[in-house]
Amino acid sequence: APLSGSALDVSDVTIQLSDTAHPQVSGVSLHVAPGEVLLVAGPSGAGKSTLALSVNGTIPQTIPARVRGSITVAGREVARESIGSLSEQVAIVFQDPDSMILTDRVYDEVAFGPENLCLSLDEVDARVHAALTRVGLWEQRDANPALLSGGQKQRLAIASALAMHAPVIVLDEPTANLDPEAATEVYRVVGDLARSGQVAIVLVEHNLDEALEVVDRVVVLDGSGQVVASGTRDDIFRAQ
Repeated sequence: APLSGSALDVSDVTIQLSDTAHPQVSGVSLHVAPGEVLLVAGPSGAGKSTLALSVNGTIPQTIPARVRGSITVAGREVARESIGSLSEQVAIVFQDPDSMILTDRVYDEVAFGPENLCLSLDEVDARVHAALTRVGLWEQRDANPALLSGGQKQRLAIASALAMHAPVIVLDEPTANLDPEAATEVYRVVGDLARSGQVAIVLVEHNLDEALEVVDRVVVLDGSGQVVASGTRDDIFRAQ
């Protein structure tokens, strides 16, 4: 059963993509509460992105795989939900912000998701204003996203996620393509979001220097997708 108060529960989950001989993720359990940032760390090929894509149902609904164990978001079993309904529960921000840009105006980009939920214009406007203000881009609302810096594009992707009011946001290596200054700017926003207490954040990241400032807890996967360490940030990194 989901822990009371947790936004995301992953319980003993094993994932094997259809075209592979071994599981990418093996027996993983984790829990994230609203206002918490959980870092999923580990080497390339440890199944971090596979795990991220299973939280919103992309695996196995779009990318075929066998998934054992259970994943619940805000108390709802992911396996029983459509991708459409899961888009209101889990928002994912990927490492390449250009791949996520759909429109030629910052405001429209953030409005796109809420408009697809058939919300009133007033509600869409309120969500866009709140999300862009939170990431520091309201002044750029009329700009073309293509002209933004890498850090601004990534903050725009986070604003688009926020506007969906999803209780869980997954950031899959959000600073992989950014310079250190832009990475700092993205993590300032992530830290601010976590402190708001409204969303649970799962962070998949290689570049730990910036990330550790905002992380509460850490799960470390090994090359076979098993959890080798789990605990608070200080527990895990004090030993290093």
